[in-house]
Amino acid sequence: MLSLDRGGLGHDILLKRQREVKEAMKHETAKKRVKIEQNQRDSFRRHMSDKFAERQTLSDIYKSQKACEQLDKSKVNSSSFLSNNYFCL
Repeated sequence: MLSLDRGGLGHDILLKRQREVKEAMKHETAKKRVKIEQNQRDSFRRHMSDKFAERQTLSDIYKSQKACEQLDKSKVNSSSFLSNNYFCL
């Protein structure tokens, strides 16, 4: 084998091997990037779902409090009504 360039014997093989290693690293980096992006998407979705559930729970608590207050007010009004009528008899 006669080499016409100044690279020396095995230089082409070394360059080919370096290209293969570089391509493998790019491929691996791309796979890691995809995995990280998927994890970030899942984390964001989970966060938004938790946030929505928390807001829904707070809304339910507020509605329950209002209902209890309204029942308490109606209980006080009806008991005072009954006691007032009792004394009138």
